[in-house]
Amino acid sequence: MAFLDSSAPTKEPVGCAHLARPEFSNLRNRRPVHELIADSLRLTIMAGHHLPGERLNQEELASFYGVSRMPVREALLKLQGEELVVSSPHKGFAVAELSVEEVEDIFSIRIMLEGLATRLAIPNMSDQRLARIAANLERQKRYGDNIDARLELNREFHGTIYEAAKRPRLVALVTNLRNIVEAYSRIYTSAEGRAEATLTEHKRIFEACLKGEAELGESLAQEHLQNIVAVLVPRLRLSNVTENGSQKTAEKAEPAFAENDISL
Repeated sequence: MAFLDSSAPTKEPVGCAHLARPEFSNLRNRRPVHELIADSLRLTIMAGHHLPGERLNQEELASFYGVSRMPVREALLKLQGEELVVSSPHKGFAVAELSVEEVEDIFSIRIMLEGLATRLAIPNMSDQRLARIAANLERQKRYGDNIDARLELNREFHGTIYEAAKRPRLVALVTNLRNIVEAYSRIYTSAEGRAEATLTEHKRIFEACLKGEAELGESLAQEHLQNIVAVLVPRLRLSNVTENGSQKTAEKAEPAFAENDISL
């Protein structure tokens, strides 16, 4: 299994301008190259730096990462298995597109699963975990104007809760579904007033965690996602998503943090 040669040249092609190149020189555990590349690409797709339908050029990616095409192809196949990337015989790999109906379908599944994860998690909450959630809420107040930071903090908030469910397969499934629609969720996150509304909803979920009210937490988590759908779907229909999922007029998002490399 191949591992990255950190001494390899890393020419940055135009199509890779928004990618975060991982730092490989200080790896404690030597992970396969394709996994590291997949982690990097996953983040950039979720961040909207590669738009739905955008072609992913294997040669450019290989040049950027300083590797051969093989680990790049393995990384893209991994992301295809996660439904973030699609491939066709004549066009190669591209970022997956979702129709409005597919976005709605994924959220309907998330509503059930994330409600369940919250209900299962609340009885297992430790003081240390509750303190982590409280600290996350404080950071949400500070980064209300930064969409990238808000999305990251949102993932951290819910992820910290779901971990307490002690159901790794459930959490993995939820994480994958969240990743698939993350780029589309940016449209919701950018809506006026949603930073304040989201923080309020998160506080209510946290209060349920503090009180140990599992069924209330489940209901609030589901209501939170339902509120997202109520704002997101009409905006998708009116803005940049066509019936087959392609974007009509969309701008690529700016990077969240200039030095925000992937966690190794």
